[in-house]
Amino acid sequence: MATRRKFFLAAFFLFALGTGQCFASTLSAEAAGGELSQAQVLSQLQRDGYSTVWHLQREGDVFVGEALNLAGNPVEVQVDPSTGQVVLSQGFRFLNL
Repeated sequence: MATRRKFFLAAFFLFALGTGQCFASTLSAEAAGGELSQAQVLSQLQRDGYSTVWHLQREGDVFVGEALNLAGNPVEVQVDPSTGQVVLSQGFRFLNL
């Protein structure tokens, strides 16, 4: 009986540990005190309406990207890596005509 009890306690402990790790991994980077990955920033941009993003890279303390805004115009965006919020969005032209 004692062996069975130890087995169930060990199984419960491992389950609780695994659940805690899964929960911790779902916290946002801001709440955890870290920064978002490039994939997370891209996902946030798409949720914010920048449906087409063709360039996104880390430059210093921000992510810089090129995308189409809600109106379909090409813009350069700068994104805060800790919050995923766009801090600057400025339009540009592909061709200077």
